[in-house]
Order: sequence, then C-alpha cells, then structure tokens
Amino acid sequence: MKAEIKTVLTVFSIVCFFVLAIASNTMKHLTFTIEGGQIPPDFGNSSDTLLVISRHDYLSYNRYLRKNFKDYYTKSYKLITPEELNNYPADKYRYCFDHIVNHTTQKTSTTTDMGNGITTRSSNTSTQASSDIFYVTDRKSGINYKTGSSSYFSKLMKQYIQALDATK
Repeated sequence: MKAEIKTVLTVFSIVCFFVLAIASNTMKHLTFTIEGGQIPPDFGNSSDTLLVISRHDYLSYNRYLRKNFKDYYTKSYKLITPEELNNYPADKYRYCFDHIVNHTTQKTSTTTDMGNGITTRSSNTSTQASSDIFYVTDRKSGINYKTGSSSYFSKLMKQYIQALDATK
C-alpha cells in the first residue's frame, strides 16, 4: 500500500512539474513588432508621452501595470483613468496603452426526477475572466495595435511593454 502511494505521488509530482514547465514557457516565444501589427509604425519615432489607462475595478491589474511600466518602460508615460483621457489632446498624447478582458460564460443545467412524476430543473450561469489582450491606440488615426490573447496577463503585459520600450 505504501509503495502504491509513493508511486502515485511520484507520478503526480512529475506531471505537475511538466505542466508548470509548459505554462512558464508559453509566453517566452511571443514577439511584438511593427511588421506583425502589434506596434504602431511611428511609435519609436515619437517623443510623445504614452497615456496608460489604469482601472479602478482591477486592483491586481493596476499593481502589475504600475510595476511593469516602472521596471520596463524607460520612455515618458502617464497613468490616467479612462475618464481623464479626453483631458489629453491627441496631437500631444498620440498613443494610449490599454487592455481588454475576454470573459467566458458557462451555463449548467440540472434536471432531477423526484420519482412521483415531478421533474425539477435548476440552472447556473457563471462568468469568469479568461484572458487579456493589450493594445496601443494611435489616437490620431484611431487604429488599435493589439497583442494576442493570454490568461497570463502580467507576463503578456511585461513582454509587450518591453517591446514597446525597445522600439526605436
């Protein structure tokens, strides 16, 4: 019995290790380029201050947003709320960094036979955030330059910020 438990725990540990290794490598091969459509063509040529939208309703998102911009973006940027965006003219603040959260909705329904010819039904709907997309909007042209979608929002954000910073 003890040998079986050891074997099961060993196999479980190995599977967990591989799952974590695969999950940590999923973000390493992403590239963000002007040619790929994720970065505006004139982004590196501009000395404009990048407007960065922070969200009051996503506290952990804002924490990572501040940290990642502080650590990985060396150009000029300004954290603002969505309501403040109209206070900044597009000719001086051409680019804006923001994100979209994709939600997954799941509906479940259960039917129970009460045995006396009566059937009851119950249903449940749950909504979960499943992934994020980051983008830079060229406010003069109105074009959005988007990343792919990922549930690892902080890693995706960090890599996109680094790519934006490296654009010359």
